[in-house]
Amino acid sequence: MSKKKILLVEDTPETIDIIRKVLTNNNYDVFISTDGESAIPKAEMNLPNLILLDILMPGIDGYETCKRLKANATTKDIPIIFMSALAEAFDKVKAFDVGAVDYVIKPINVQELLSRINTHLSINQLQQDLEEANKKLEQTVAQRTQALTTTSRILHLNEQKYQFLFNNLLAGVIFTDVETGLLLDCNKKAVSIAGYNSKEQCIAEYNFQDNFVDPKQRQYFVDKIIEAGKLEKYELNIFKKDKTKIWIEAYTYFNKDNNWLESIFIDITDRKEA
Repeated sequence: MSKKKILLVEDTPETIDIIRKVLTNNNYDVFISTDGESAIPKAEMNLPNLILLDILMPGIDGYETCKRLKANATTKDIPIIFMSALAEAFDKVKAFDVGAVDYVIKPINVQELLSRINTHLSINQLQQDLEEANKKLEQTVAQRTQALTTTSRILHLNEQKYQFLFNNLLAGVIFTDVETGLLLDCNKKAVSIAGYNSKEQCIAEYNFQDNFVDPKQRQYFVDKIIEAGKLEKYELNIFKKDKTKIWIEAYTYFNKDNNWLESIFIDITDRKEA
């Protein structure tokens, strides 16, 4: 695993030596800047995992340095810990206002410093992991949304194609309830063969159960379908709306899941009476 990088911004040689030695011994890579002006480009170039920032330094002070680092898109997410001497008029509120995550008081307590560094590195890593997880989640949601949109469009197109074929088929198609014989759906050709003016009228008025010329044939027809699952080229003598008798040749399937009959049929009256 790669070492964590820490930028130490400090102008006192003795403090630099102490902190550098402690951090190096604890497996950190340490970069040094002795003033705020040089710290900013060094942070941009090295992208440390954390910055230890002194307050009183030559040139711009720690507050201004922190403010500029937080205004920089490249360095804004790097956690910054202020270091302040007891003799300084240290403004804690201002430290947090400009973007610091914590502070330590000089002279440095080594164990306290390491503890605070480890804590904020862990917090920062958790934040990065959370952001990465959120990005992946957003990507997954976007991909699934796109997939659902594509699937929805395909289903819509398939539904349109089905409806076109269903309505323009040259054979009649009807769906009837097994128990009652009520018409559940039908296409244009079925409406025409049955002698109705509209699909709505046909569904409302036509009952397949009541329109067999021989009422016994209907039950025999249904029983055979339920037993076999389907009947092909089965000839039926039925009534149209005006009670005219016609012959149809039906291909009928039993849909067990929905308990209905699916029939495709043609008018064979001319052939039967020839």
